[in-house]
Amino acid sequence: MVRQHKEIEALEICNRGLEKSPSDAPLLCAKGLILKAIGQPEQAAQHYRQALELQPQDPDLYHGLSGVLKQLGDVDGAIQCLKNELKFRPNNATAQHLLASLQNITTDRAPASYVSELFDRYADNFDQHLVGKLQYHTPDLLANMLQEAIESNPVRLNMLDLGCGTGLFGEAVKDIKKSW
Repeated sequence: MVRQHKEIEALEICNRGLEKSPSDAPLLCAKGLILKAIGQPEQAAQHYRQALELQPQDPDLYHGLSGVLKQLGDVDGAIQCLKNELKFRPNNATAQHLLASLQNITTDRAPASYVSELFDRYADNFDQHLVGKLQYHTPDLLANMLQEAIESNPVRLNMLDLGCGTGLFGEAVKDIKKSW
């Protein structure tokens, strides 16, 4: 639900579940993930810690808490969480890379698995981040310029968006009328 931007609904479901089972580590973890997503890292850390008290052998909990602690500026805490995660998953390239980064160790490049995982997590939010946060309006600007050019010099026009895959330009020009 977080990937679908339904964080509030997901939070309500977690809260109802935790009312019935306050010691449910997966629910505590899920609530931590949601709280981080909605910008409440202090509360997220609290829920990850509660889950870790119940399941101290869960490497995913250490990984989640490390990200929240890093966000809060607790680099030492984040480093310790990643070290704990690596006790259970010693070959995890993502945890190794993040740990090296937090320890200011420069590597030649990020592991392929880390890049792939990062891309997969970011893909669902790319358009929203690009347009909303970065204020990317190039497709709209180009569409407006194209519309003005067509209005001043009517031509027969067929368009194909061969951009980088966002589809933003295709969406911006889809309603431009073909002129003859």
